[in-house]
Amino acid sequence: GGGGGGGGGKRKGGPTQWHYTDPHGATHGPFPSKQLLQWYEEELFSGALPVSSDGGATFIQLREALPRLYKATEVTGPKDKTRAPKTRQDPTARPEGGGGR
Repeated sequence: GGGGGGGGGKRKGGPTQWHYTDPHGATHGPFPSKQLLQWYEEELFSGALPVSSDGGATFIQLREALPRLYKATEVTGPKDKTRAPKTRQDPTARPEGGGGR
């Protein structure tokens, strides 16, 4: 009797996995959303990089996928490109202009 259905499609419950096509036309993946975002923010990938979230069936530019990537990783938006030094905030510090007496 008949073989099982092919894999692929959207897996319920699992995080979206992404593939990308390099400049030589080779497809790589799968990678989690967080990994793609990290490479993009480190400027290893350009916004024009072809990426796919459906196992390589359809590709879109990475910049078009960014809203989904950020949503998937629960990041509110791109990091500030000014590359400000990371400062640890003191949780007990009050915001400036806080109500004085």
